Amino acid sequence: MPRTPLPPITETLEQLRQRLQAERHAERKRRLHMLLLFKEDPTRTREAVAQHLAVHRNTIGRWLRRYARGGLEALLSIERRGPKPGQRTVPRPVYVAIQKRLRQPEGFAGYKQLQQWIYEAFGLEVPYKSVYNLVRYHLGAKLKVPRPVHPKKSLAEAAAFAARLGRRLQSIAAFAAEHCRVRLFFEDEARIGLHLPRYRRLTARGVVVRQPWEPRSCFYWLYAAVEPRSGETFYLEMPSLDAGCFSVFLREFGRCYRDSLNVLVLDNAAAHRARSVEVPENVVLLFLPAYSPEPSPVERLWRAIRARLDVFDERVRSQLEALRAHVAEIVRGLRAVEVSRLTRYDYILAALNAL
Repeated sequence: MPRTPLPPITETLEQLRQRLQAERHAERKRRLHMLLLFKEDPTRTREAVAQHLAVHRNTIGRWLRRYARGGLEALLSIERRGPKPGQRTVPRPVYVAIQKRLRQPEGFAGYKQLQQWIYEAFGLEVPYKSVYNLVRYHLGAKLKVPRPVHPKKSLAEAAAFAARLGRRLQSIAAFAAEHCRVRLFFEDEARIGLHLPRYRRLTARGVVVRQPWEPRSCFYWLYAAVEPRSGETFYLEMPSLDAGCFSVFLREFGRCYRDSLNVLVLDNAAAHRARSVEVPENVVLLFLPAYSPEPSPVERLWRAIRARLDVFDERVRSQLEALRAHVAEIVRGLRAVEVSRLTRYDYILAALNAL
């Protein structure tokens, strides 16, 4: 079979060398290198050039045909691989169905279960890797540990609290003195002790992470009141969680913000509801629905503090005073803008805008 003649290479050797030296794209460099090899020695075979560039001879033939049709510009145009923009690994209706299903709280036990659900619901056999990439990177979903929910919790009451918060703030502000500023805080307590958590660590493959650990019962309580709008936070260390300590916290909190009427949103802990609790005149307690801590953004503040604990420090793990000093340093390092970003829920902003 006669050999297909080479297309005429119109560029000079010097032009090809300069273009090859300036090119940074690896694929384009190989194509330019092919032209340079044929320009230097037109008697070279396609097999020899393919071997030199570590490609198949059919690839050389395809590149030469592109050059013959459109010249250097056509040769150096890199075709886009993969799906078209906006295209999914599954049909659009299936993609929407997966999106909707992942918004349900029960979710899936894993990617294998989702893969099986797609097959049973739509008859599609989607590879595991495609399911993983679609869910993890396109939809931004991932496996999560379920949060325990009390069987008596009412989702309707939690939603109603968020919807009514703005009106309740307006009612409180109506009875406040004209010169008195109304501020909204959220309060919670965290028990911090030497029984420190064990977090995941990023290490090289095969490296086993070891953290010294032994059960210890020494702890203290950290009380916090957070204003989501400004990120301002009031902390107080206490030995326990009871009505007496809570009264002390309220008294010191009221003194700190004596020039405003402070609405303090908190949960229904027994220490908060006790009859012996002494509430200052400039503090109004507003209770969350029963068994519903989720509307309180202080939970995210506790997670941010615990994530910064140096659990590998020997003194922090063994001495309560060292742990208290370590936590105090973490608290002082939290900027107001960061706290505000953590605690500024949309429903809280909407309620504050109603004032």
